[in-house]
Formats: sequence, structure tokens, C-alpha cells
Amino acid sequence: MKKFSVVNNDISGRLPSFNSGLELNFGGNSCLCGGPAGKCGGLTGANTNSYDEANTNSDDSCGGAGAACFNGGLVRYVRFRLSSKKAGFPVSGVKRANLTARKKERIKLPNYGGGNGISEFFSHPSGIEAILNSRALQSYHPLDSNLYRCVLPQIQLLSFRVAPVLELQVTPSSEDCVVEMLSCKFESSEAVERQNERFSASMRNHITWVTIDGEHVLDVDVELNILLEINTQPFAMLPISAVEQPGNMVMQAVVDRMVPLLAQQLLQDYKEWIHQQSKKP
Repeated sequence: MKKFSVVNNDISGRLPSFNSGLELNFGGNSCLCGGPAGKCGGLTGANTNSYDEANTNSDDSCGGAGAACFNGGLVRYVRFRLSSKKAGFPVSGVKRANLTARKKERIKLPNYGGGNGISEFFSHPSGIEAILNSRALQSYHPLDSNLYRCVLPQIQLLSFRVAPVLELQVTPSSEDCVVEMLSCKFESSEAVERQNERFSASMRNHITWVTIDGEHVLDVDVELNILLEINTQPFAMLPISAVEQPGNMVMQAVVDRMVPLLAQQLLQDYKEWIHQQSKKP
């Protein structure tokens, strides 16, 4: 296929930018905007390589809770409905886009005395709160010894107000700390919540601490994966790369911004915890 045309159809919404290698024609759709459609009304015979940056700021939640912000930023960017496979129930003939992003960050750990190591911090309730970034959450409570239900403040998702709800498993040890997102759902209207059955996301944050050339360092390794099924016309007619390319770029941009913030916040929380421990008799 060399050309893709949806001329003079009653189509509305915002298109992402992508490099599909096709000759695109979105003309005659008065409410179709953004990306390869240019301004409202469509753009004939044009293709662009630019993309919108993710809408993030320094107040975005980090760590495990940040995964919900990744998801929200991606859906706000795409601006048309993408549904994903319900685990265990494959749908024949449906296109699937697999979006991934990964970022590693290394920071130097101060060498505090007194025997209060970083491993003790991550096993302490204060360390768990730091990992969950509880200050950015609406609420959280334990479901099990190392499993937590985290509710983020509501965000605007298209025309809906939704509250992302995560289930995060935190597994600290003497050598590392692993945070895994086991579930990500949106609480909102019944129509929005039905989409939870069509969405699949996972996140893993692996934190380790090592000594290199006599210096203590903290390594943070975050990987985010989202599985989407593309079933909305005319987007289902596009190649999967038309979704994966801009989607991966947006996700990577958000992860690249959030992970350094996470590492710095963990370092600050660790410093405050050490200070509190030093005051104890």
C-alpha cells in the first residue's frame, strides 16, 4: 500500500504525527486536526515527521505511581480511542501495538555514618513511602505485606475526569529493591471503566546499590510496556508503525524526564531519613 486516503468523510479528532512512508490524504474532514492533518480541515498529500511533546512537569508523580502519568500522557497525545487486549482473551485479526520505554539513571550516594544503610531505608516504612511517592498520591493502603493500592489525583482524559488506580508490589532486599506494577485501572464513569478490560500495561523499577572505585552509587532502571489493540477506523487501516513510532517517542520522552526526578527524590528522602535516625537515642 502506497497511499492512504480518508477524503470527505465525517471524521473528527486529533491525529498523532508519524512517519509511515505513505502518501496521506485527510482532506475534507472539517473536524480532523493535528499531526499529518495539519490544521483543522485536513491536509492533502502531506506527511510530517514532527510530534507533540508529552505534557509533563516537575510536579508529575515519580516512581511506581509515575506509570499512571505515562499512560495518561500517552492517551492525551493520541486523542483517539485505542483499546487493548484483555489478558487471556486474544482477538483474532486485530492489530496490536506494543509500546515500550526504558531509562537507567545512576547517582552518587552520600557515605553516611552510623550504620544506617540504603538497604535499611528501603525496608523501612519511610523508604516504602518514598518508593511509592506517597506525597503525589490521593491515597494508598496495603493489600498485603508488600502489595499496595495507590490512587492518584484525578486527571483530565479527553472529556472525562478519571482517577488512575495502581496495584504496586514492592520487594526490598539487602541488595536491591524491585517495584512492579501489577494492575493499572481508571476509576470514572461506567463507560470509561469498561475500557479497563481493553487495556494492558506493566512497569518494573529495579533499584540497586553498588560500590564502584570506592564510591557508593544508586542505580535506577525503569521499564514501561503498554499493549494496545487498534480497532478504531480509519486508524485501524494504518500500519502499526503509525501508532508505535509516535507512541514510543512520547513514552520515552516522559520516562527520560521522570526517572532522573525519581532518583533525586529518593536521594532526598534517604537524606531526610538518615537525619531523623540520627536524632534517635
